[in-house]
Amino acid sequence: MKKRDWNKIIRNDFDYDYGFLLKLERHKLKRMKKFFESKECIIADSERLFIVRDIRICINLLNMILEDKFNNRYTNIRNSKRFIPDFQNFLMPESIIKKVVREEKVWYLYHYIRYNRMRYWWE
Repeated sequence: MKKRDWNKIIRNDFDYDYGFLLKLERHKLKRMKKFFESKECIIADSERLFIVRDIRICINLLNMILEDKFNNRYTNIRNSKRFIPDFQNFLMPESIIKKVVREEKVWYLYHYIRYNRMRYWWE
């Protein structure tokens, strides 16, 4: 990685904000996606497509988290207890509940892909 690439990221290093770590991860995932799409990567095309798909999904999820884009989308709240255990206790308007549920689902999916797939991207 070039020094100027890191300088852009490190300039905004705050110890009190998880956003910095997520920006680092997003930056590395973008670089990894380029690598897996390149001819330097010598794994089977079928596996490479799955890896690129997973990385692309992770990048999109990180974009949603970092840009706080959880509104104006369809959100299924029927399975909300899975993501928010005390879901029935919410006394909020449905639009806010949907935003909260969507945010939790995005976080869950991002970490689920990382947990289940990331180690296998290099085998």
